[in-house]
Amino acid sequence: MSVADVSRLSLSLRRRGTCSLAWTEDSQVLGIAAARPRSGPRTWEASHLYLASENDSMCQDLIRMVTQRVARLGGERIFVRFAHEDPLIDDVRVCGFSPSGREYLYRGRRRSAHPAGRIDVRDKSRADEYSIFLLYTACTPSDRRLSSGMTFGQWSASREKSRGRTREFVYLRDGEVRGWIRTVRGFRAGMVLLMVHPDDEASIDVLLDYGLERLPGQGEVFCLVSEHQSALIGNMWQRGFEVQSEYLTLVRSMVTPVLDEERKAGVTRAPVG
Repeated sequence: MSVADVSRLSLSLRRRGTCSLAWTEDSQVLGIAAARPRSGPRTWEASHLYLASENDSMCQDLIRMVTQRVARLGGERIFVRFAHEDPLIDDVRVCGFSPSGREYLYRGRRRSAHPAGRIDVRDKSRADEYSIFLLYTACTPSDRRLSSGMTFGQWSASREKSRGRTREFVYLRDGEVRGWIRTVRGFRAGMVLLMVHPDDEASIDVLLDYGLERLPGQGEVFCLVSEHQSALIGNMWQRGFEVQSEYLTLVRSMVTPVLDEERKAGVTRAPVG
């Protein structure tokens, strides 16, 4: 990275309220790492990791330092998402991170949907939050829920924010929330995220159509699907969507005292900017 690149990144990180660190030697920037809160101050995610060279020790020290800084800011867990074959995964695991789940990013073209049957879908309201948490609990394996948080508060803080114009909808059956849809409209592409109760997986096709219809003018559409969503994965293939990328998310819980690690670390930290 050039000096100009570092300056632009520094300004960007300060605007976003991130925790950012730089590794410098002889006025040269050798590494930058940053993390930002998700939907609350208790859960964070690593957002940037730049290294001037393949240096396992430097990478691990940067990750540990960011983790310690986040813990001091009140963070209880921190997530990091990598492409599934990224060599840095091994370094992150050495720092106490464990796999949280694998995801597939599907890419396809938005096509005119066939007329959908009658379904009870409406815009999500604040009052739906706890019902969506119960839906998440029913849809998600226990090991994945353990990494994101088992309580409503932990789950709420762990939810990822979406960039772009976002809308959320809920699918109701017999007055209960049985499905959730999020659409994100970007400049040239859109994204759909979907969660459906296991007993209502027959509705996936109609609900996906509903989400795609809310992305007019977005020819290219992405859909991020967790590995446990087997019914949705099958629907992606039927529609001709192809896997664009595969990711592995790792998480570290900081309920255990990471400050003990900080006392042992003898590496100088320098905030970006």
